[in-house]
Amino acid sequence: MTETFNDNTVNQTYLSVASTAGVAQNFQWEDQLDSSPLKVTTWSFAIPMVGFGGDFDLSPLGPGGGISMDAYFVSSGWLNALTIPNSAVDAFYGFIADEGFTQVRFTSASGGQETYEIDDLSYAWVPEPSTFLLLGTGLLGLVARRRQTGDGGLFLYRACLGAARAGARSERVPQAELNVALA
Repeated sequence: MTETFNDNTVNQTYLSVASTAGVAQNFQWEDQLDSSPLKVTTWSFAIPMVGFGGDFDLSPLGPGGGISMDAYFVSSGWLNALTIPNSAVDAFYGFIADEGFTQVRFTSASGGQETYEIDDLSYAWVPEPSTFLLLGTGLLGLVARRRQTGDGGLFLYRACLGAARAGARSERVPQAELNVALA
């Protein structure tokens, strides 16, 4: 998924953000980090992610302290994933992990102030095993249906072509009628 901030908001479907100074405006995320007073930004995800990154510009107010990007991993807690240097200007920085994480926190890398902008924030989630199970079961069902009917499983029910005409019952449409209906 990619958050482009085109509507000057953050997509709330999978992503949420808590920031002391950040705001989505001018089609990007604009923010400031500091250690005194403490200013941090935390990106949280509805489901575990394995990838995170974006196009960073750390030059809006001149060089600062850089950004320390920490991720909260499901099995091991907070770990430093990446440090973005204060010289980053319109450059992509991101990371891919072997295990799922649910939050990414930005803090000032040097303890001083850092002002930055992000555009095209990208993140990727962990495919759930149940998704693969469902897909595999569906494919097995199609193979079994094809072997059982011998027609490749291509059939329509009269319910799809006009339930009122067929009444309350569902009937198989012969291949000749199927070809006519699809023409």
